[in-house]
Amino acid sequence: MDSFFVLTIAELVQSVPLCIFAFKFHGMKYSLFFALALMACSSKPEVVHLRTEKPKKKEIVQVEPNKSFTADIDGMTCEMGCGGSIRTKLKGTGAVSRVKFDFVEGRKTQGMTVFFDETKISQKKIKDILLTMNEQQFTLANVAVQSLEK
Repeated sequence: MDSFFVLTIAELVQSVPLCIFAFKFHGMKYSLFFALALMACSSKPEVVHLRTEKPKKKEIVQVEPNKSFTADIDGMTCEMGCGGSIRTKLKGTGAVSRVKFDFVEGRKTQGMTVFFDETKISQKKIKDILLTMNEQQFTLANVAVQSLEK
């Protein structure tokens, strides 16, 4: 005795053709017949207008540093990840020109130097940013600030 049924897969998007699969079972052997109905549900095609936005260009802020902030920093596991997030956060203030690390893999304490414009950010603000980052991951010691000669 042959059994026969039709399974219809619903449209994923309007105006996409329906696929109808016809299965014919004959004992333990399966024969599969595909019938493709190329008909749309709507006689009117729907026009969709997509709008793409161009990413805003990052404005490059030129910072003329007049001070350097040096410190020993604990809690850094790598220069690329931790150092990158520190650089991004500090340079995002628009008052830091450069962040430099003396990073040695496996060493507990790393050296750090931040070059900044004191008229735009204070050393206290830099310290607060560092101590509150990544759920207070970093600790600082031997903090010193020096004037830069022009």
